[in-house]
Amino acid sequence: MSEKITPQSPESDNRASDRHYNPDLALLREVLHQNEDSRNESKKIVQNLDVGLVSGQLQSGEHVGIAGADVGTTFDRVNQVDTDSAPDLNALRDELNVRQRVNVALAQIASIGIEAEQSVPELYENTSMLEAVKTLTPEISTSSTIVYLGSGPDTSLASVYGKSVIHVDADEEQLAAICSAGYRCELADYDEFAAGLEDDTHLDLVYSHNSGLVPESILSKIPSGGYVIANNWHGSANNMGANEDFYIVGAVSPKDQSIISPEDAHRGLGELETAIDMRSAQMRTTVDPVEIEEIRHLNGVIVDSSYKNAEAEWVFCKK
Repeated sequence: MSEKITPQSPESDNRASDRHYNPDLALLREVLHQNEDSRNESKKIVQNLDVGLVSGQLQSGEHVGIAGADVGTTFDRVNQVDTDSAPDLNALRDELNVRQRVNVALAQIASIGIEAEQSVPELYENTSMLEAVKTLTPEISTSSTIVYLGSGPDTSLASVYGKSVIHVDADEEQLAAICSAGYRCELADYDEFAAGLEDDTHLDLVYSHNSGLVPESILSKIPSGGYVIANNWHGSANNMGANEDFYIVGAVSPKDQSIISPEDAHRGLGELETAIDMRSAQMRTTVDPVEIEEIRHLNGVIVDSSYKNAEAEWVFCKK
């Protein structure tokens, strides 16, 4: 922060006899010219502000930094000066207004930076289900090409299959912790990542955990015998179950990490309808499909659908 500037008194520099000398104007000049480099940098910042570098982040007058209090006080005093006695005062006042805008901008940018630093996601892992999934993918090893779609800061897959796992995410903030910790990472959406792969690249295992549907651009890179692991939070497992190029190897229960047979895993896919009956004072819910069909068109009944077994992990293998 710039130190406060105190103008010299008229007695100290013999300017009191000069009828054109104005102490307020002198103070303004000293504030503006105390550091030429700072002034030039301020102008550059304001030019950037004018083209929207930090558009939408600034609320004029909310914060003042970098000797802002001194500048603001000076500006108030200058506004009281008769412009006739200082022909260049308007130009200097405009320049000081620029400095005020810079002070506001820098203070808010600093504040935004601090908030962003505090909100960076931390690494986490939960390998309980993946340890069970690993038994369903015996061919996969640390030398396999493994991709975790939409990983964010989750290191679970790398903890089970090794640091060769490629973490793909289009959210830079979510991926920052993974990259900083030395894990392999790719800042891209799924299609962009697939487009950047060499033509002969094969993906041995693709993991979609709460990551949405696995696009065809990724599936086409999986060779025969390659795997997709998906849960059903966004319907990804349902989508894979309907893909005729893959078959179900099994699934893992989120309750006790037990292995579910292919047949039971297939029956566990789909959607579940729930009816909420609000016709009486005591709200009632039902998942009985017969009852739902009988009441779904009645006033006061809301029917909602959700993906079945959203948190189970399914393992699919390419034919």
